[in-house]
Amino acid sequence: MLQILFVGSWGMVVGGSWRSQGEPEVELKGPGMREWCWFIFVYISTDRSERVSQWDFLERTKANWGRCWVIAGDWNDIISNDEKRGGVRRLEASFRGFKTFIQNMGMQECDQKGSFFTWGNNREGDGYVEERLDKVFTSYDWLVEFPKMKVINFYRTASDHNVLLFATEMEAGRGKKRFSFDKSWAMMEGVQEAIKAGWQVDVEGSYMYQVHQKIKHTRMALLAWHKSVHRNSEKAVKVLTEKLEDLRRTGYERDWDEWGRRELLEAKIEGPVA
Repeated sequence: MLQILFVGSWGMVVGGSWRSQGEPEVELKGPGMREWCWFIFVYISTDRSERVSQWDFLERTKANWGRCWVIAGDWNDIISNDEKRGGVRRLEASFRGFKTFIQNMGMQECDQKGSFFTWGNNREGDGYVEERLDKVFTSYDWLVEFPKMKVINFYRTASDHNVLLFATEMEAGRGKKRFSFDKSWAMMEGVQEAIKAGWQVDVEGSYMYQVHQKIKHTRMALLAWHKSVHRNSEKAVKVLTEKLEDLRRTGYERDWDEWGRRELLEAKIEGPVA
């Protein structure tokens, strides 16, 4: 399933959408963008000859996208054995076609945060294989337009493919984010201490000035506390994800105690994170 989401007051305009050889292409433009940009989403065949045909088609079609574009999807190929774990190692010559295609397209792969591999065959024990089949590539002008773009690789829990989320984080029209207190913080560890530390700061001046400064210091203390909690949560998610990958990779032969631990790990990963 493919979803394109617009957050905030982007005022995004969709110039058009097409399907070329079954693959969706979308033309978009938003505030602050100098030109139209293209999103192209692909599913490349597992058949070698069909895959080469799709590569040729994309190389010919690229001229229609202009200078600013991103292309993402399941490429069903890798560029080296470093992008594969388990199974039979491939010959170096087998990577040449995909590498040449990437070079001909003049595109750069976006780094992914999260899990390294994006696909697994869901087998157990020595039969388990995982590869980095899903990738996001961009043109040079796309990176100039969206220098803070991020790609996040969410570990799968049901499908054999992970979920890739890429966010442009475009700065046009964005001001400083206003502070707001989240009601869910009230029951979290450390929040009361942060409030007390901020409010008890000694301030000289009129009564109203003291109140204003105490609110300011309390806000800063809460922001520092939340940043620390968020950082610790990210570390916990990373550790739990690595443990879950180990469970899937080694197999458990219906050891129900281990199965229960696996389910608990998934629940923690999918649960709310501060």
